[in-house]
Amino acid sequence: MADAAATAGAAGSGTRSGSKQSTNPADNYHLARRRTLQVVVSSLLTEAGFESAEKASVETLTEMLQSYISEIGRSAKSYCEHTARTQPTLSDIVVTLVEMGFNVDTLPAYAKRSQRMVITAPPVTNQPVTPKALTAGQNRPHPPHIPSHFPEFPDPHTYIKTPTYREPVSDYQVLREKAASQRRDVERALTRFMAKTGETQSLFKDDVSTFPLIAARPFTIPYLTALLPSELEMQQMEETDSSEQDEQTDTENLPLHISPDDSGAEKENTSVLQQNPSLSGSRNGEESIIDNPYLRPVKKPKIRRKKHTILLLKGIATTVCHMAPKAKKEAPAPPKAEAKAKALKAKKAVLKGVHSHKKKKIRTSPTFRRPKTLRLRRQPKYPRKSAPRRNKLDHYAIIKFPLTTESAMKKIEDNNTLVFIVDVKANKHQIKQAVKKLYDIDVAKVNTLIRPDGEKKAYVRLAPDYDALDVANKIGII
Repeated sequence: MADAAATAGAAGSGTRSGSKQSTNPADNYHLARRRTLQVVVSSLLTEAGFESAEKASVETLTEMLQSYISEIGRSAKSYCEHTARTQPTLSDIVVTLVEMGFNVDTLPAYAKRSQRMVITAPPVTNQPVTPKALTAGQNRPHPPHIPSHFPEFPDPHTYIKTPTYREPVSDYQVLREKAASQRRDVERALTRFMAKTGETQSLFKDDVSTFPLIAARPFTIPYLTALLPSELEMQQMEETDSSEQDEQTDTENLPLHISPDDSGAEKENTSVLQQNPSLSGSRNGEESIIDNPYLRPVKKPKIRRKKHTILLLKGIATTVCHMAPKAKKEAPAPPKAEAKAKALKAKKAVLKGVHSHKKKKIRTSPTFRRPKTLRLRRQPKYPRKSAPRRNKLDHYAIIKFPLTTESAMKKIEDNNTLVFIVDVKANKHQIKQAVKKLYDIDVAKVNTLIRPDGEKKAYVRLAPDYDALDVANKIGII
């Protein structure tokens, strides 16, 4: 029955601690400690002759045992620190037990009792061993200026670097082979493209896909290729045309001297062209023989040179001057006007100055703000803290003990309210959650006040579904 009570107490503590299994190591440590105390209480009850026990009574006795052990440790630590030591000794614990009213002489007889129950140690689960990664090389040790508790250096292979570029190949044979392979690949890709997009012929009747050949298209005018000039002839024709055009431009840009005989000859030429339009169209007919625009010779634009145009204008001007009467020379400007213009120009230059003047923006605030940039969260490669921080203000530390004064009993009977002494730093929400975890009851409202002695008192009103008298009876207040 004692084992049943122990398992019941452990199950009760598990349900009170929360419906979900905690993954925090600190919470797991407190839960294991609580279950061990419940097993000890169950064994003591079995030695005393009890056959069964309720959850509330086992929980109350566990709370009392925990408070008693905590008080012994706190008092022993205070005595130790009072004597300028850091670790308590046996004498500190003996003085603490004497101060708490315990007879130390009865401890050996109690330890040697015949009906003592032996409690087995709780099973220890070994942490899973992480397989070692494949190491390449030897890790470097820490230099003398780095403490030994710092993490180790990364593996040697992490320091290996590979350049992202290659040196250009300058060997003639390699370059020729590379160019030949690229040309072969381009020709092969082009033939495949032409075979897929156009008509093809096959060498084999059965298998059409292997060795496709581009179908030969017959020309409608087969003799046209013989009449059209080749590429070499086209190049020579272009060179001759360009040289002839340069000579024509040079002859056209020479200064002309107009004479009455020349004008008469030009009139005769124009009259002949008007009478025989077939002569003017003969050249156009020669150029329009080739219909293909890609095979026509390139026509270079005429280059107009400035010097020749100036000479031409001078020649025309001289002829006009010979024909027209001479004009009178304009009188030069007076020297006073020139001096005045120079003075005004110098004044403008002085006012403008050598250095350029730019208008600056007038700032009305002394701050210069820059645009906000992206700030990423820190992602450390190793934990910054070796051990997680323990929550010191848990539900056992929040609620110290219940009050059993007359005013507290009156609150229990009249207002369905329990009165507790709680930690000074605990707020109402934390007190409500602690009462829910410890006693498995719902709370309607919590009010707190600070007593003159500095302790914090909490009035916990229970939900209408719970009776404060029954809860106080289960806890052991009444």
